[in-house]
Amino acid sequence: MRAIPLVVFLAVPLVAQVESNIGCVERLELPQYPPLGKQARIWGTVATTVQLGADGSIEKIAFEPTGTKNHVLQAGVEESLRKASLAKNCAGKQITFVFNFELRAEGYPQTTFSFGFPNQFWIIAPETKFQP
Repeated sequence: MRAIPLVVFLAVPLVAQVESNIGCVERLELPQYPPLGKQARIWGTVATTVQLGADGSIEKIAFEPTGTKNHVLQAGVEESLRKASLAKNCAGKQITFVFNFELRAEGYPQTTFSFGFPNQFWIIAPETKFQP
C-alpha cells in the first residue's frame, strides 16, 4: 500500500522536469511531405533545435543528424519553422521539434498530421505510384 504514493510522488517530478517550451509557439504550419521525398521513398526523422533571439524571433535553427538522406526533408522543415509565429516573451529560449516523416502503402487516403508530447509531429503520406 505504501508503494503507490511513493510511485506517484516520484513520477510527478520527472514529468515536471521536461520543459518543451511548446507554449512559445503561437502558430506553426506543419511542413508538407516533399514530392522528391515521396518519389524517392525517403522517410525518417528530422530533429531541430530553434534558438530564439532577444525579440522572440528565430535566431538559429540547428538540425541534429538523424539519417543520411534527411536533407531532402530538412528544407521543408526549415521553411515551416521560419514562417512560425512565436511568443515575444520567450526571448532567449530554445525549442526542440521532432518531425517524423512516414510513407504508407497504397490505399492510404491522404496526407495526415498528428502531434504528440513533447513537440513530436508526424507527417504521414501515401506512397507515390510510378511506372518502373
